[in-house]
Amino acid sequence: MLILSGDHVYKMDYGRMIREHLDRGAALTVGAVRIPAEQSRQFGIFQVDADRRIMSFEEKPERGKEIPGEPGVCMGSMGIYVFETGELIRRLRADAERGDASTHDFGRDIIPHMVGDGARVYAHGFVDVGGAAEPYWRDVGTIDTYFESNLELCGVEPRFNLYDRNWPIYSLWHADPPAKTVLDEEDGRRAEVVDCLLCPGVVVSGAKVRHSVLSNLVYVAEHAEVKDSILFSGVVVGAGAKIQRTIVDKWVKIPPDARIGYDPEEDARRFTVTSSGIAVVPRSYTF
Repeated sequence: MLILSGDHVYKMDYGRMIREHLDRGAALTVGAVRIPAEQSRQFGIFQVDADRRIMSFEEKPERGKEIPGEPGVCMGSMGIYVFETGELIRRLRADAERGDASTHDFGRDIIPHMVGDGARVYAHGFVDVGGAAEPYWRDVGTIDTYFESNLELCGVEPRFNLYDRNWPIYSLWHADPPAKTVLDEEDGRRAEVVDCLLCPGVVVSGAKVRHSVLSNLVYVAEHAEVKDSILFSGVVVGAGAKIQRTIVDKWVKIPPDARIGYDPEEDARRFTVTSSGIAVVPRSYTF
């Protein structure tokens, strides 16, 4: 039984992990990634022996035990598990019987009990399918990390490659027309798009868009400016509007000359704003 986390971004050959699990005769194999010790509070941290058998497991400790010989580095759980099905069923039933004595969580309850019982629990070191020495893996469970991981894709040579023909990534197909940029007029209505991802159906009409992700059917009108932002499907940015460091949900219509991302106090009165200053305009919002 292969169990995956739904809020991580990475490329991984699960077949390699399953083969390793079978070869070891493991009851459980846990995907493992190397992390800085100061990030321990975000992960389940474990120690392994020379054969990568897990000897101890702590869920989000203040500072995890470091990898021997690698000061400042811990081995963290990716939230990816390969269970023997019978073992998984038995462990889930036993955990359910603990009632309120358990938080009913893999990292806090089931894995520590398995390790403590001497079950054959192993770590599988994460290897990037492209062979990168430092494989790309991001937990996008917060607005800030979601925002950062998306805008990383706009770089000239992003570490997470969407254009790898040897390991293609298939996204939802929209039968929309091609993206286009229009207008180059003397009155300043000139389309300028730099370091962006444009999905099908996008139209940038005499506007400036920089370091942003525009989902399908987004329309950006004349003299508008979009910078360091993520616009979801069907967003319309009115003429002269300015947006920066903002996530705009589907089908929102930004009115002409609006400003978002320039006044944190004003944004906070209208939208969710993260501690790093990213404004989030919800789908239901009307101006």
